[in-house]
Order: sequence, then C-alpha cells, then structure tokens
Amino acid sequence: MNLVQNSLTRISTTHSSVLVRGICVHGLGMVANRLFSSKSWLPIDEEEMKRTATTALKHQYTEMQLKTAETLIPWFLNEMPASYFRSVAPEDRLQHLRAISALRSLESEADELRVLTAVKEEERTITFARIGHAPGTLLRQVKQLSAEAGRLSEVQVFTSRDDALCLNSFKFQFGYNNKNTQQNIQGTKFTQHLEYAKEHGILNADEEEMKKYFNKCDPGYLAKVSSARFFEHRNLVEKASGGLHAFVEVRKADEPRIMDTQIIDTNRFWIQIAVPCIRTRGYLGRVLKVFGAAGHSVDRCHLTDIGDVTMLQVLVTPAQRNSEIWTNIDGTAWTDACHLLQRLKWLDDAALDLALSPSFRRAGEIRFSGNAVRQNFHPLAGLPTPADLDAAELLAATTAIVHTKLARADAVAYSSESIVQIVTRPRYLPIARAAVDRIVRASRASAIDDQGLPLCTERELALMEEEDAVTTPGALKMRANDATAGVDAAAGRVLNALIDTTGAVRNTNLDRILRCGIAMNLDPKAFLHIEDSDIYHHMPYGIIYVHARRLGGFHVRFKRIARGGMRIVTPRSADTMQMESGRHFDECYNLAFAQQLKNKDLAEGGSKGVLIVNALTDGGQGDDGDENEKEGETLHHYVCRQAVKAYTDGLLDLSLPSDTTSRGEYLYLGPDEQIIPQDIQWVVDNAQVRGHPVPAAFMSSKAETGINHKEFGVTSEGVIVYLDTALRASGKDPSTASFTIKITGGPDGDVAGNLIKMLHRDYGQGAKIVGIADGSGCAEDSDGLDHEELLRLVDASEPILSFNADKLSARGHLYDAGTDEGAARRDSMHNRIIADVFVPAGGRPNTINEHNFRAFLQPDGRPSSPLVVEGANLFITPNARTALYRDAGVRVVKDSSANKAGVICSSFEILAAHLIDAEDFDDTKPILVSQVILRLKQLAQLEANLLFREFSRHPAIELPVFSTRISQAINDVTDAVIAKLEQNKTNDSDKHRSRHNIELPAGATCPYDLFVDLAHDHLPKVLAEYSTTRADRLPHGYVESAVASFVASRLVYAEGLSFVETLPADRVAEVALNFVDAQRKTKNVVQAVKDAPGLDDANREVIIKLLDRGGARAALDL
Repeated sequence: MNLVQNSLTRISTTHSSVLVRGICVHGLGMVANRLFSSKSWLPIDEEEMKRTATTALKHQYTEMQLKTAETLIPWFLNEMPASYFRSVAPEDRLQHLRAISALRSLESEADELRVLTAVKEEERTITFARIGHAPGTLLRQVKQLSAEAGRLSEVQVFTSRDDALCLNSFKFQFGYNNKNTQQNIQGTKFTQHLEYAKEHGILNADEEEMKKYFNKCDPGYLAKVSSARFFEHRNLVEKASGGLHAFVEVRKADEPRIMDTQIIDTNRFWIQIAVPCIRTRGYLGRVLKVFGAAGHSVDRCHLTDIGDVTMLQVLVTPAQRNSEIWTNIDGTAWTDACHLLQRLKWLDDAALDLALSPSFRRAGEIRFSGNAVRQNFHPLAGLPTPADLDAAELLAATTAIVHTKLARADAVAYSSESIVQIVTRPRYLPIARAAVDRIVRASRASAIDDQGLPLCTERELALMEEEDAVTTPGALKMRANDATAGVDAAAGRVLNALIDTTGAVRNTNLDRILRCGIAMNLDPKAFLHIEDSDIYHHMPYGIIYVHARRLGGFHVRFKRIARGGMRIVTPRSADTMQMESGRHFDECYNLAFAQQLKNKDLAEGGSKGVLIVNALTDGGQGDDGDENEKEGETLHHYVCRQAVKAYTDGLLDLSLPSDTTSRGEYLYLGPDEQIIPQDIQWVVDNAQVRGHPVPAAFMSSKAETGINHKEFGVTSEGVIVYLDTALRASGKDPSTASFTIKITGGPDGDVAGNLIKMLHRDYGQGAKIVGIADGSGCAEDSDGLDHEELLRLVDASEPILSFNADKLSARGHLYDAGTDEGAARRDSMHNRIIADVFVPAGGRPNTINEHNFRAFLQPDGRPSSPLVVEGANLFITPNARTALYRDAGVRVVKDSSANKAGVICSSFEILAAHLIDAEDFDDTKPILVSQVILRLKQLAQLEANLLFREFSRHPAIELPVFSTRISQAINDVTDAVIAKLEQNKTNDSDKHRSRHNIELPAGATCPYDLFVDLAHDHLPKVLAEYSTTRADRLPHGYVESAVASFVASRLVYAEGLSFVETLPADRVAEVALNFVDAQRKTKNVVQAVKDAPGLDDANREVIIKLLDRGGARAALDL
C-alpha cells in the first residue's frame, strides 16, 4: 500500500439500516441492538435519538477528516508535481483534496471518482481522481466524456511523483467571447514575456503582434505558462495557424521522476503538438490511442486553444520493455512517432486502427521472395513505420473502393464492415498487405531527396524488384484463390477485387509526406473491368479516388481538360451510408457522363466529383465531440468543410505536377450540392498556395472574381428557355396562355429559387405554381401558390416550410417533412400533383426509376405531367424516361440539355480567370455577367430549336435520345477536330508568333489564330476582346479544345444530326473546319446581296434566306 492508501481510516460501507419508529437510517456504521431500553440514560424520544445520532456522526466524520488530513495533506504537498501548484488555482486544489479524501474513504473496489469541480457561466470542469497510474486511463476517461456538451477547451493531467494518484481535469466551454483582452495585455505576464523576448533576442516579439497573439490565448494558459514555453508554443502555433497540418516537437523532460525520495527515471519526454481546426476531444483521444499502442504512460497532459490552433502538450514515459529505443529523440522511433502525429488529423480511423495493429505490421514483414529485408524497423516500438502507415491508408482506401464495386451484387455480404473483416483475417491479411505494398514500393522506388538523388540504394531497389516479381497481381490472385477455394467464395471475390483495384492504380500522392488523405489515380480501363464491366458504355479519361478521415471521394472525367461540379453526400443513418457508399462510383460516373453530354459547347469535357462524407455523430470515426462543439458549427458543418479541403488538396496532389500539364491535362471544379462560398474561396486560396498556374480558374462561382450561379440564376435562365420552347412545341404559347407547374427543390435553392423568380418575371400570374417540395416539406395549392409569398422566401433564402399558410387558398396544404404524413406527402408530391409541367430542380438521383415510374401516372394511365424539364441531374433514370414516353407519352427534356446553362457560365468564368487580371475583374464584372447570360440563353435556344426540330421529324423516338445524340455528335466532331489540330503541330522548339501577333509555345500553330477568329461569334463580347491580345495566356491544349468545340457546335446546330452522323469518320474534321470557312464566305455573300443595287426587296429577302439556310453547306461541295 502506498502512503495515501495508508493514511486514511475507512468507514464501514455495510448497508445495514436502523428502523427507528418508521425512519430508516442507512450506513450509520453501527447496529442498534434494541430500539427501546429501560435505561434512563438511553434516548427514547424520537427527536432526541435523531439528535444523538447526528452528533455521533459529526464527531466520527470530523475525527476521520482530521486523521485523513494529518497524512493526506503532507503527502499531497510533497508528491504532487510543482507544475500542479503553478497551474491549479487554490480553490480548485481544495476541491481536488476533497475528491481524493472521498475516494480513499470508500471501502469498495472503485479506484476512480468523477466529480464536477468547477461551474462557471460559460464553462464547467470535470475532474477524475484515480488511485494509481495505468496506461490507457486518460483515453478511457476521454471516451467517457463523449456525451458532455461544449467544446473541450482545456485538459490538465497530473500524476503524483510516486505514481499513487492521477488527477485529470477537463474544461468544457459553452461561450467563446474572449473577455481577457485588456486584462492580459495590461497584466504583468505580458510585460514579463516581452522583456524575456528582448533579453533573448526573439525575432517574433513585435509588441503589436504580441498583443494580437495574447488576445487569442486563454487567461488560464497565460497565467501558468513560462516565457520560454510561451515562445516555443507561439512558434509552433504560427506555423500551424491557417494551415492544414500539425507541427510536432519532442524534447527530453527536465523534471526528474521521484519515488520514495529517489530519482527512479529520467527517460521522460514532452511532446508538443500544434494542430489547426480540430474537434479537440476526438483528436486528443486519437493521440492517446497512439501513445497507448506505443506502451507510453501519459504522466501529464495540457490542452488549450490559441486562435484556430489547439496546443497540446503531453508528458510521456516509455514502457520499460522498450525504453531504450526511445532514448534518442532524433532516432527512428521518435521520427516515426512524430510522422504519425503530424498525419493524425486526417487519418481515417480504419487506417489508424490498421497501422496500430501488430498483425498488420507483422504482415508487412512477410516477404514472398524470401530475402527482402525491412530497414529501420523497431518491432518493440508498437508504432507503424511510414511504410506501414502508407500501406494502412492504401488498404483502408482500396477496401472502400471494393465495397462500391461489389455492393451491387450483394449489399450485405459485401458491406464495408464485411470486407474489412475479410481482408484483416490472419489467413488473408498477408495477401492484402502484399497487394498494397506493391504501390508503397513503387512510390519509394521513385522517391528522390532535395538534391534530386534517389532515396533508395541500388541494393534496396534490387530487393524491391525481386519482391515485385513474386507478388504480381496474377501471383497474388493464385494465392488468394488457393486460400479461399472451397472455403469462402465471398472472401475470394473480395481479395480478387482488391488485387485488381491495386493493379489499376497508376500513381498516388504517397510522395507527399504531409498530405490530407490518400489520393489514387486509377486506370479507367483496368478499373471498369473489375466486376460488371458491361454496364459502363463510355470510357472515362481519368478516375481519381481520395480517401481521408470521414471522407471517400471519386472524381471521374471524360476529357484531358475537364470541368464539373463537386457535391457532398451526407447520409443520415448508418443504413443510408451503406447504400450511398455502395453506389458511390456509379453515381459519380453517371453524373460525369451527364456533364460530358452537357459540356458539348465548351472547351472542357465533363467531369464530376462526389464526396461521401460521414457526418454521423456515431459514425464509427471515433468521438469528434459534441454535435455543437463550437458555437455556430455543427459536426455536420465541420466535417463537410474538412472533407472539401482533403478532397481538393488530394486532387491538386495528382494534377499539379508539370508532367500532367505538359500533356495538356487540366482539372476545373465547380460547386454542387452542399458546397458553400466558404469552400469555394478556400479551394482557390489553397490552389494559390500549392502553386496552381491560374488558381482562380481551378474553382468557379467565386464571390468576388467569379459569377455566382445562385446570385445570377444562370442555370435557371437556361431551364426557362427549354421550358418555353417545349410548351410552344406542345401547342401552348406561355406568353398568352396560363400553365401549371410543380417543382422539386425549395425557394432557398439555386435552380428552384431562381426559377420561381423567372416564372414570375416572364409570365406573371400566367405561371401557376401548384406544388413545391424540398427537404423541409411541401406546399400544394391547385389554385396556385401565392407568388409574392414565394418571392419573399426566395429573397430570404428560406425553405418551403416557411411559407405563410394564410396565403394558401381553401384547397391548399402545407406539410412538414418532420412528421410521418408530411414526409410521405413531400416524397410523393412530384407524382401526385397534376400540372402541365414538372421541373425537378432538386432531389436525389434516380428518384423516378424503372421500378416506380408508374406512380407518376394517374389511375387512367395519363401522366401527372405530360412535360418534364430536368433542372436537376439524373432525377429520372434513362429506363424510366423511356418507359414514361412509351406508356404515357411524357416528353422529358433531358438534364444534359435543360440545365447546361450553368456549366456554360462556369466555362466562361474559367476563361475569364485566364484572361482578366483580378484587379480588373470588378470593373468588368457587370458587363461580363450581362453578356454571359445573353450568350448562354442563345446557346440554350440553339439546342432547344434543334432538339424539337429533330423530334418533330421522328416523333416515335423520345426526346432524351435526341438530346444524347446532339451531345454525342458535337463531342465526336470536337474529338476529330482536336486530333486534326494535333497533327498540324510544328516541330519548332522555339516560341514563335502567330499572324495575330500571339507568342505561341514551342510546337504550337494555328489554333491560337483560329481561336481569335472564332471568339467574336462564340464568346461574350468582353472575353472576345480580351482574347485578341491575351490568348497567349491560355494553355495550348485548352485553345485546341475551345476551337474544336466552337467548330463542332456550329456545324451540328446549323446542319442537324442527319448530316453530321452520316459524314465519313475520316472526313469529319476536314468538313467541320471547312464549314467554318464556308460560313464566313456565305456571310460575305449575304452582305453583298444586302448591298446590291437593283434587287427588289422581296427577291433580296428570298436570296438571303436561302443563303442563311444552305449557303455554307452548298459551299462545302460534298
């Protein structure tokens, strides 16, 4: 027994009770032998007996407390470390003494007591007092606090010098007002730190900057931190602030450890971690998990927030069994530990658990070649090497990919959990580890140091080659099949899919030591042939997968230069998480292909990014704290913002290197579901930090130097064009005849909100909106929803549930999706409500599919809406579109046509970022926006006219077929023209100038001249004017693509599908380029006819009309 255990007299906890005239008194520590006595000195009166018992208890308790104090207080003063008395206020020490006393007074097996030791207006402190000191104690306590509200703002951990007691205090904050500003600056601490800085020549000690920094610090932290530590911390905090990654330092502890007045150990270390933008208790728990795996005991821990950075200090003692390898702070063990701690913020929990698993690390030691040797490995360290960490990240990522590939076959057998269980079984883990180790070795083999020299020796490279030779995908599949044959067919399928996935990896970002997640560039051909290859009818140009904490994100593109939105999907339950992750790739692929069809008029091909984000509070990603840990920031908001950072930074890892841009590969992003302005600005700023050549072009819809889609309603402007054209084609003139319309997507949304405004603008009360549904609920009114009330919601950016029910007619209804009935009404509104037009302007993909499309029909078989204009992507599946037209004649204007105006606007914004300097953009923006809207409406009208012209000729074929054929025809011509322009490249190695006096890159030729020639007919006027002098700012590949798309769209919109689709493949590019020249010549002839004397006006008009309709085609002389 230690001193504190011997120092306390225990009272009995026997649960005896004394019944005194109906009063039950528990735990008195004495037994009444009788209730009544004839002895006159014994109490008989009830009140007298109570007074006597009370007096006795008070005496016993006081005597016990005095005895306790005699031994406990001297022990407390002698054994608690000096830092405890510096850091803890006197009133808090008294509370701690009371807790220790209570803990030691209990006769039970309990060795820990949790008490609320401080409650203030904006914070509360919970302290754990524990007998003894054992590894894992602090981590367990952190987990116990998962239900506590507020942000964990401070942690103080103290261990008595004799290891007899732990005192761990956790402060939770509810308010975030910094009230200490003047007090801190005017206090002695500020002066003390400033004088210390001047005395020691510290460079970052400017007084004004010090004041700003002081204002970010907690008063309690400032009161106890020494000047030396203050500037150490400040240096780390300034490195981390505003960044993505943690900064870690390790130093030997200067305080000796004493027991029984003897120095027993000096092998202790302080780890200082400055990490930006974290949920404190979740991060602390992960740090403690790492130290637990290493066998380190945590003797002390301090945590405080300084601005956006959390400063964490941990004093650890390595376990005796492996203390030698931790002695040198510059040694491999500490180097690997610091590497892990730096990466910890972004590591997925599955990857962390794998990396810390001894069986996973042992699997990394297996060498099928029999002679490869692992370098710098410390099996007793308990922590992964960088190679282990890389392999763990890869395995966590590839198992997620395997899930999305196999879940279609059996969502239960191939759930995420089932797949992880399979690959981590001892029988299969060496095979899985070998598969990902191939990628790790490839990265290491190509790694170079700062001087450009290989990091691996020739001997190491030779050993890696030998191991690669015996772990080819074919060899690993044989091992997998041998291990699973006749035993576990599901395991065999999983292992084969895993091996195929790792074999499809072209390159990764493993060479970037500080990364936000693992990013993998996948070979589309190899990847699509993993399971069900027949369902993918179009081959993407590239596939990227990014995996990080709470994030899995695909990016699919169909051209080397591609643009498309990124969207966040946040499933609301574990079940929906499995469903969404199971169809993750398919959704991204289909959206990217829809974008490819939509981008037909543009320089950029189609792409899409879909991020599956685990925003569940119990999402299996450890404890990330209270739902509202930070004021105004829910867990959902936090993880979505972090996911965008990890995903886009991962994309930059694989798209920034010069070898991709030299091949003419460029990625451009745009906002989609759940992407907010804060994300957009961060993506652009980070692209600049990372060295993107034109960071403003990397992301569209910027607030200052972009064209925000929602603000200007660009997508809805195109939807209105198709809506108007479709109504007219069906025999209803919307300018004179009223029509009814139902919409999914709320007034606070981009497409739906702006559509409401434009319906009112263009048609007034003639556009009767009879139903609107969004996430909050739905409003229905057969007399039409009140326009003024809807416009109020649009202006206030409020959902449909905020609709004033008083504005409904007697036949109107407002339903709250928070109720069962309201949710059912909301989910079925698009089917139930009868309207002339249905515009899905929001909602999940595949809402109407081949299994449920009949719900869109009335009992008599007529559709609830005969016309659908798809403002949202993929709301109706292709098979459902076909079935609706076949069975009920529903005309669907496909998404790739109906909402293409938004992507046209984004493309013009990308071009503007290349051509217009940021400082000039504000002055140019008003006229640019008006010209962009005019041009995108013109392009929408060109396609709408062709679409319904083709449909009128072949009414047996549904509209979406023509929409797809138009897109495909333009894209095919574009590809042919690009190939032709590539053939015309010169072999010049020097820069040269075009006839427009544009300085061209080496090997470039006429595309720049042709781009300038075509710009005035295809671009908004202001961009065309900038192009004449600044086209050399554009990448050569971009110019080629732009020229090709200009030429292709001209040809297809003018001459139609029949002409273009029947052209010989080897003549497509020639005809397209000649057609542009023929149009120019025809234009000159038309002008000559207009100017010709002697022609009467009637003949002049006929000639001009004939030339406009067929002059260019006739000039081709085919």
